[in-house]
Amino acid sequence: MSEGYSNISVKYNSYKEFNRIKEAFNSTVSKLEKSEKEKNMAQDSKKRMIRDISHDLKTPITSILGYSKAMLDDVVTDENDKKTYLSYIYNKTKRINYLVDELFIFSKLDSPGYTLNLEKQDICEFLRELVALYYIDIEENNFLLDIDIPEESMYSMIDTKELERALGNIITNSIKYNKSGTKIFIGLIKEVDNVCIVIEDNGIGISEDVIEKIFDEFVRADESRKTDGGSGLGLSITKKIIKLHDGDIKICSEVGIGTRFDIRLRII
Repeated sequence: MSEGYSNISVKYNSYKEFNRIKEAFNSTVSKLEKSEKEKNMAQDSKKRMIRDISHDLKTPITSILGYSKAMLDDVVTDENDKKTYLSYIYNKTKRINYLVDELFIFSKLDSPGYTLNLEKQDICEFLRELVALYYIDIEENNFLLDIDIPEESMYSMIDTKELERALGNIITNSIKYNKSGTKIFIGLIKEVDNVCIVIEDNGIGISEDVIEKIFDEFVRADESRKTDGGSGLGLSITKKIIKLHDGDIKICSEVGIGTRFDIRLRII
């Protein structure tokens, strides 16, 4: 029964009992087809992930091997050149370490047994502290920062460390992919049952074809910048963390206009 689901169906005449059996049987076949399709999609996704991981790790490793071999063979004799090579090796090693860390986090969040360390927190105070963490980066890159966080307290059950990681990925991307002078807005809106965290910029924006898969693994908002140190896992990790909070994340973007993320969490 596991093969050729689409060719199986049962036809009966007008007898009610037979019709019920037909509907139940065809419903089961439909569910099996869906399950098979989802299994194949998961396998394809896993294969793509392994391929992309291999590529992203192999590139810096190849560079490290080349530069270190040149030093070991005394091809490089000038002290300044040696320092340049060592600096290059160090930076490439940092990139590998970053990729491995991202993969570990992604795998951890994807584990069926993983649970968040949820605590009742003032989401307004949490957001103010988050902004403070990124304030220097925003200033040093000559970005403009606009903040709108209410003074009143609003409470939600959150894992502070993981939610900080999730929102930090969005802020980091905004800084990384936009030009100096870009305005970043970070705000919070109280709704009936939720609090909505808004992170928005008036930067380069994201094309529609990328928006459709922006939360997939190994997708970069700017595919031309594959060597910038990004893993392509950041927003996928962000979505997983928000979902683990029973929250919701939406993105709206237009090329040349900017990008907005709305993250909704339940208030208590």
